[in-house]
Amino acid sequence: MEWKSERHLEDHYGQHGGKLRCRTIAEYDASAQETVGVGVRFTYRDRITGERRVGYFHRVSSRFVAVDLDGFIRPHYQTDEEHVADLPQSTYHDEGGRHMTAHEQTTSAVSTEVLDTLHRRLVAIHAGLAEHGPSDPKLAVPWTLDELTTVLRYIRAVRRGEATDFPD
Repeated sequence: MEWKSERHLEDHYGQHGGKLRCRTIAEYDASAQETVGVGVRFTYRDRITGERRVGYFHRVSSRFVAVDLDGFIRPHYQTDEEHVADLPQSTYHDEGGRHMTAHEQTTSAVSTEVLDTLHRRLVAIHAGLAEHGPSDPKLAVPWTLDELTTVLRYIRAVRRGEATDFPD
């Protein structure tokens, strides 16, 4: 999909690119294109103009794209599910209103389990540091440096949506 104009793309990148963690206009455009590809499609009316729009919302990343009836991308930004459901005449429904994709089901199920596991392990590390101090040679940290590195890499993968199971 195309933007209404290059200037329109640049303006919206300036407004929303940083919040989406896009470092360039090209990354911002790619994020919008991906959202159209993976997001839930719905229709609504623009609050200001009253014009009908097609929206795409990706619940896992909270990304939203609006497209006008001529097929041009209008805004692209992060928001929450309540916002898109509350747009005028919104046909959006997701939670309980449609079946989640396999990727969304995996991400949803893994996220809670992963966060619980990470929390327990980080609490154990914190307790060891609090009890023995970082310079104590008897430091009772339950992980080796390699294990800690694995966990940190996994946290980054979860944030990018690339992780499905916690590594052993």
